Amino acid sequence: MSPIIKTYDLTNTTLKKNTVYVDRTSNQSDRTRDKDAFNVANSPPHNAIIVDAVAALQGKMPDDAIRSLLGELTSKKTYGAFSELVAYKWLNDAGLPFTAQAPMTGADVVNPNGTAADGQTTFPSGKIANLDIKGFGFVEHKTEILQKRLADEFPKDVVQFGGDWSLSIDTLQDLLDYKGFSSLVAELQSSGQAKRGALEFSVQKKQRMNVSTRSINLTTMAQLNEGYPYRFTGQFTRHRPFFLVFIIHPWFGGGQLNKNFAGTTDHVAKTLAAGAFQSFVNDMTLVEGITHAEASALLSGLVFLNGWPATGTDAPPSKPFCRVYLNGGAKHPLEVSDFDPFIKAFGDGMLVERIDPPPQPRSWRGLAAGLLLVVAAVAVLHYLAAQHQ
Repeated sequence: MSPIIKTYDLTNTTLKKNTVYVDRTSNQSDRTRDKDAFNVANSPPHNAIIVDAVAALQGKMPDDAIRSLLGELTSKKTYGAFSELVAYKWLNDAGLPFTAQAPMTGADVVNPNGTAADGQTTFPSGKIANLDIKGFGFVEHKTEILQKRLADEFPKDVVQFGGDWSLSIDTLQDLLDYKGFSSLVAELQSSGQAKRGALEFSVQKKQRMNVSTRSINLTTMAQLNEGYPYRFTGQFTRHRPFFLVFIIHPWFGGGQLNKNFAGTTDHVAKTLAAGAFQSFVNDMTLVEGITHAEASALLSGLVFLNGWPATGTDAPPSKPFCRVYLNGGAKHPLEVSDFDPFIKAFGDGMLVERIDPPPQPRSWRGLAAGLLLVVAAVAVLHYLAAQHQ
């Protein structure tokens, strides 16, 4: 164990005890209680990321907050806690000064009650920006949760998933909420099958091999989830740049995006970012008390960061491992040059692009004014021609 981490006395975290990850019973297969925590705890390369991140957090995050984060890492919140540590290591490796869990007031952020920013960093240009860190295996991760819950409801059977699973996070959340999940279970218990839009479910007896097929179009999924960043609008800062850092990791639902096969990850990330920046510029519906149009102007960028260890495994992450997309229509914009320290530190492991705002359609008033100018110009030319005759 790292000497620094040892000082935090993990038995005195929110868990108040050692954590049991696996139940072992004679003549039976091991039962893993917490797969995510078990995998991270038993991977030296992942432990190395944690050690480096905690070292980087010294003096930048209160000790109590670090202890709490380590407690979450070894419990049911491994997904979120590890994502935060990956992002802090990324900032530190690029040499950017930052603080973690920076307190923000209701005047600083959209949330009127204020909040704690996951991070606050200063770019070489002098710009101070806030950031929030989220795991990005959101659809896959939620699907795995749904599968596990249904398996618990039908322990003697297998619940097969079929149909088109190119869906939004909102659709999945509806299925996981008490009302949606209870309705799905009741229908499966009654008829053995159920449909929810393009999604198909069926209950089958356990066999040596149960086979099911389902389709996923990642481009469609990215388009359907272009509003996902606005779930965190309350964190957006009003008076300085703000960007979201999404962590991709195969153990936490990011398996399809972990390898950039045929440029798939590039395409999905940019499609979602472009949709988030461009699709809401005229949207007057409210989110967290402001319009989506106002919220989209406060979102300066999206970062898609692969959290798989760069060394120590048989399958290092593909390049680029980090994709940064900047909102050209942001009220407080970040420039490509602001990320020069990352390019210097990571080379071709980084991709940084600016996405320009969509062209604004000309109004009828503007078109009419332009037409009048053309008519006036033609009239002047006719008059001058007549004078020369």
